[in-house]
Amino acid sequence: MQSATVKNNTNFKIPAKQFTVWVFMVSVVMLFAGLTSAYIVRKAEGNWMTITMPSQFQASLVVVLLSTVTMGFAQYFAKLQKRGIVQILTALTLVGGLAFTALQLLGWEYLTQNGIYLVGNASAGFLYVISGLHLLHLLGGIVVLLVVMVQLFDKNFNNSKLNSAAIYWHFVGILWLYLYLFLQNV
Repeated sequence: MQSATVKNNTNFKIPAKQFTVWVFMVSVVMLFAGLTSAYIVRKAEGNWMTITMPSQFQASLVVVLLSTVTMGFAQYFAKLQKRGIVQILTALTLVGGLAFTALQLLGWEYLTQNGIYLVGNASAGFLYVISGLHLLHLLGGIVVLLVVMVQLFDKNFNNSKLNSAAIYWHFVGILWLYLYLFLQNV
């Protein structure tokens, strides 16, 4: 009797770290899908306060989108093995993340100065929770960028680490674009 051999499909390869990033991003999408769905359902019940988004949130949107551009250029120059340029662009991306964080905090300060608090009205609570959870995920990206920055000084740096960080960074940028537009228009 002949045994059957199983041929492995080796055409599709994704590094384990990138796969982990993708799985994590799917769970984050599900989290925010649930929150935005709950937002819509709760808003339909009434007793909803209309909140004008702080201008700092709009500025943070511009900053995070610009930082995704610098990260994209970092990836491009990493392929060309221009380590010095990659270090500068990654540092600029990191600065963008820190500026985003500062703008979010200033936005929350603006809200509280105008009597809009986490507790009190559901619409304000959703705004704080959604923007706060996004900031928490972006802070995780900042930590990853710091690790990549340190590793960029290692001779044996592997571009897959930068690519994994970039995938996540682009994701949090696009996520904030979605959340900002959602909160602005719903």
